[in-house]
Amino acid sequence: MYEKMAQGFLGMPVTDALQLFSGEVASETSFADDGLSLRTYAISIQKPQDVLRILRAAGGSFIVGEDTSGNTTYLDLAYPYTDPKTGIKRREFYYVAVTPTMLFVAPRKALIRQAMSRLNAKADAAAPPASGILGSGELAHERSLLPEKLSGLSAVDIVQIPWDKVVAHYSREMAEAAKDSATQPPPSFDWLRAVKPEVLTRHVHSGISGWWKDSHGIYFDSYIQ
Repeated sequence: MYEKMAQGFLGMPVTDALQLFSGEVASETSFADDGLSLRTYAISIQKPQDVLRILRAAGGSFIVGEDTSGNTTYLDLAYPYTDPKTGIKRREFYYVAVTPTMLFVAPRKALIRQAMSRLNAKADAAAPPASGILGSGELAHERSLLPEKLSGLSAVDIVQIPWDKVVAHYSREMAEAAKDSATQPPPSFDWLRAVKPEVLTRHVHSGISGWWKDSHGIYFDSYIQ
């Protein structure tokens, strides 16, 4: 019964819908000027028109805009929510891009375009060298310490994180939350402003981790430089 309901909603059998996604998923975290973390997702797909059909069915009234450029279709999604502090109804936006081989999702359209430009640049090169986060010598060395074939890989260039902006952002968030708490007087977060990011980045530079599996189990390994 549930499969028939899902098929009627999606316009295709559930098994066919799942086969539109190859299972390869990636995400990238960047930071806005105010220290807010922004995450971009990339999912490999096939039959983009069928993927679009599913997104339109699932998105429904949340889709507030759609446009096409070349072989890429962009969807603008707005999710209504109520601000817990003010009680005012607001909308949170997310943006989706469907290309012939990839599905991108991000809180800002500029992030999607940046990810697509990097993907297209690599596709045009015959044998592109490692770039981005894995282009640094330290991370390349750490990657060589892990098995060649992995099910998942995560890497972070700690030096490139704008720690001063991140600390300032979380200081503001915690201070705002403290105002709404019943604790009187509200706790002080001046100690956060005393944190010196240069001390952290002087000693910790990068990190990498991976996981893989075989017939005996699942394995995790990680390294910090």
